[in-house]
Order: sequence, then C-alpha cells, then structure tokens
Amino acid sequence: MWLDAGAAQWIQGDGDAEMAFLWGSLKGTDKNGTFLRLPAGYTGSLSTQAPLMRAVTIQGTTGVTMSGESEGQTLNPGSYFGSHGEAFHTVSCTSDDACILYMHTEGQYTLSTG
Repeated sequence: MWLDAGAAQWIQGDGDAEMAFLWGSLKGTDKNGTFLRLPAGYTGSLSTQAPLMRAVTIQGTTGVTMSGESEGQTLNPGSYFGSHGEAFHTVSCTSDDACILYMHTEGQYTLSTG
C-alpha cells in the first residue's frame, strides 16, 4: 500500500512522493525496509540519523547528491547509495516515469519536498 505525505510521517511537504512499508520495525534503530516512489521530475531531500541507510534504485533514473559533496551522481536501476549516521542527501527522479527506491535502514529517514 502506497502512503503519501498525509499518511506517512516519514514524508513531508508537497510533491506527490509516496512510500510503502515492507518489513521490520519502525521503532528506534530497528532494521526496516521500505519503498519510496518519486514522481518524474521530483526533487527533494532525504535526511537520516540512522546508524545505517542504503537506497537501491529499482526503477527509473535517480539523481543523488551525497552529504558533503558538490557534484551529484546518476543512479540507474541496480545502483545504490548509502550512509552511516547523520546524513543529508538531495534526491531527484530524472526519468520520464516515476522512480522507485528500495530503502534498507536501521531507524527512520525523512523525505522532504521544497
């Protein structure tokens, strides 16, 4: 089931991004898996304080600028990025269709638009 910003606390702002909880626990730093669906043309920020966060592009072409970097990367399906501890990443969907990311984290993240 896809949840939008009105139903998912992990998504903030406008922009039509959605998430789906797949497995695990949403408490503290427990491991969990979710999907993020970003509409075509979407740009937002992904922040976390999780001990571990991994994001895999499942569908579409994702642009990401990692914390502390000035240049972004383009991630095709099967590509991933990750972080340890507090991090802030700019993410975008540069495809003509929606992008889907598989998120594996130990704790929560926040996707913000605008």
